[in-house]
Amino acid sequence: KLSQNMADNKQLLLFKIKDLSLAFPIEIVSKIIQSQEVSPSDDPTGLLKGVFNFHGVTTPLISLRNRFGLPPADINVDNLFIIIKRGDNNIAVIADEVIGLVTVDFSSDVKSAQEITSGISRVDFMTGNDSICFIYNSDTLLTNAESVQINSFLSNVK
Repeated sequence: KLSQNMADNKQLLLFKIKDLSLAFPIEIVSKIIQSQEVSPSDDPTGLLKGVFNFHGVTTPLISLRNRFGLPPADINVDNLFIIIKRGDNNIAVIADEVIGLVTVDFSSDVKSAQEITSGISRVDFMTGNDSICFIYNSDTLLTNAESVQINSFLSNVK
């Protein structure tokens, strides 16, 4: 039983966008960097903010603000970019603040929701301290349409 419980424990990187708590499993996080200059996109949805050079690779930068009904915001010097692995590529997500690492027992502390927002088939979440923390992995972060849109933008940039 003990070994089973250990297998259900996962480390998550907690971060905030405005007052919203989000998390990524630590195994998909490549790096956290200070915000930097971004070549903007003309994405009307506000998801794809643009691209930037990360170690010689054109990396898309996305904002999750619109998905959660938060007002759009310009990138500022206080923002952090959380770079995560997605397939063979990286993608960066804008964060207002990184809280740190937490170990979570997925078998007891984490629940799943279906179709929480249009096109996202499943998202995990945990509750505590009167708040909800949404947990995304590289498969649940973007819808298929969003992935196609970002890949199309990248192919035009390179």
